[in-house]
Amino acid sequence: MGDRKALECGSYESRTTNLIADALSETPVTTLTTSDPVKIWVTVNTPSDATPGVYTGTISVKSDNELKQTFRIELLVVNRRLPAVADWTFHLDLWQFPFQLATLCTDNGVNATPFSESYFEMMKPFYQLLADAGQKVITTYIKDGAFKNGQTMVKWSKTESGGWAFDYSDFDAYVAKMMEWGIDKQISCFSLAGWNTSIRYKDTSGTDQTLELTIGSDDYATVWNTFLTSFKAHLEEKGWFDKTVLYMDEIEEKEMKAVVTLIKAHDSNWKIGLSGRNVSSEVENALYDYSTIVGYDRQSANNPVATFYTSCSQQYPNNYVTAETSPAEMSWMAWHAMAKDLNGYLRWAYDYWTQSDPTNIQDGSNAAGDFNMIYRTANTLSALPISSIRLELLREGIQDYEKVKSLNNSQLNTAIGNFKEVSSGREATKWVGVAEKLLKELSVE
Repeated sequence: MGDRKALECGSYESRTTNLIADALSETPVTTLTTSDPVKIWVTVNTPSDATPGVYTGTISVKSDNELKQTFRIELLVVNRRLPAVADWTFHLDLWQFPFQLATLCTDNGVNATPFSESYFEMMKPFYQLLADAGQKVITTYIKDGAFKNGQTMVKWSKTESGGWAFDYSDFDAYVAKMMEWGIDKQISCFSLAGWNTSIRYKDTSGTDQTLELTIGSDDYATVWNTFLTSFKAHLEEKGWFDKTVLYMDEIEEKEMKAVVTLIKAHDSNWKIGLSGRNVSSEVENALYDYSTIVGYDRQSANNPVATFYTSCSQQYPNNYVTAETSPAEMSWMAWHAMAKDLNGYLRWAYDYWTQSDPTNIQDGSNAAGDFNMIYRTANTLSALPISSIRLELLREGIQDYEKVKSLNNSQLNTAIGNFKEVSSGREATKWVGVAEKLLKELSVE
């Protein structure tokens, strides 16, 4: 259930529903009429040890057991091997919102306690699907209210002596499971600064309290230095410190500078991440992971992780589900990263579901699709992920990225150059088609 137009942030105060082909259900279709808008999506996973050659097959369409049409499938396997997903160099960072499905289950009368065994059983196929797309980053919340009140993986509380205590058990369980499922390159921790700067905690009586803090104040520095000391020791004990990035989202220069100063004064070995733009060279040079909004030319691309992102402020290219949006825009993302000499793509959000209807992604007042990249079958513990054309084409673009790196053929330079300007995203179908055709031809040589 998508939208007609790809409008910018907050533009949908009212809307109509357009049915858009995007969700890729694996439920067998047993009954089909001429009015049903059902399409078939075929995915072929070629084993890495497949013998090169031409492989053929057919798909038969029947009605009342009578053969109506036969589609011939022909696959050419060449003598080149794509690296295993875990070894892809493309830095994919789709932010996870692991509390959302549990919340929808609870609203549906189903007990789904975050970070319980039944919760992890439910979430496993969702994040394995993300891992198979090449995801590198685990999204974690280190304070209550990093995104929404009541959601944290680190529980803060006051001790009898007036100090702070931190419970990392949920954080540890979540990170360990994500690594087990194949997402293990980076742990992004939200956030010393972001949607709010308050700290929600429990006092000695177990009552919820909120501490309001101002970035740059002495109280802010005292509280966060206390946390960082404890957190660093815990991360080192787990062997995760080198993978951890203290991440901020679209913070203004003045505040970001103050946060960077605090973190580096605490320990210069901390890694810092930011999705944003218009920061000084001083701040930019301090960042380990810097993702700039599409179309913004950063001062350099020297950050160890240098990516770009799209948000609700762009009509195109984007991951919207609208009649105006081409799914090819998702493959375009990886080609654009190549053209700009960047190493990946960032997007909120993978699974920020707010609607009780699993097929309705008209979340909030932004264009449909802004809040998620996939679907789900239900709001129960037996829920399964439903991939999307958008995610599959993003994955295809990432595979293109890896193939280009492997081929290292100068003939591809012109094709890559076609993706440098953001305006080319308006014609993503054309330019992706041209580039992939050339890539296939060069792969056969």
